[in-house]
Amino acid sequence: MGRTITLKEAETKTGIPSRTIRRYIHNHGQRLPIIKEGNKYLIEEYALPLLTRIREFYDQGMTVKDVDDKLDSDGDSLLIEVDRVTEQPAMDHEQMKQFLKTIIERQDSKIKELETKVDNLSNLLQEGQRQQSNLTELANKQTQNKIEELEEKLEERDQKLMEAIRELQEKKKPWWKKLMGK
Repeated sequence: MGRTITLKEAETKTGIPSRTIRRYIHNHGQRLPIIKEGNKYLIEEYALPLLTRIREFYDQGMTVKDVDDKLDSDGDSLLIEVDRVTEQPAMDHEQMKQFLKTIIERQDSKIKELETKVDNLSNLLQEGQRQQSNLTELANKQTQNKIEELEEKLEERDQKLMEAIRELQEKKKPWWKKLMGK
């Protein structure tokens, strides 16, 4: 266990008002290492960066659920509060079951969400591959058409060229060969 500080000290170190820190404890206390002594809270000093992150999330307009979801996705774990004197969990068996049930439900929800995202990405990948295949086929057809078109033009040019060569050879024949047809 690290050094604990009061909410006033946390306010001084983070710039977050102590009333706001109390609200964060109320909304996200299962993530913050706190100790309650009467109506006074102490917080582990190492949790100050987490308080600052929570503040940033709210500054971005997130709701309590959004903040919890973000903390879940970032890997910030839930804490089980332990009584300092007896070193027993500060909740009874039923509360512990409900707490663990809540954690499992959140994890199941996250897993389903991730599975949906994976399915969507898989579908997008398959669609992209189909489109790529179609584009490749279209490009191959267009290339083949251009090749055939060029071959036809070359054949036509060759024929005209041969015809022009024959005409030139005809013009160069002496007059008597033209008469005889040779």
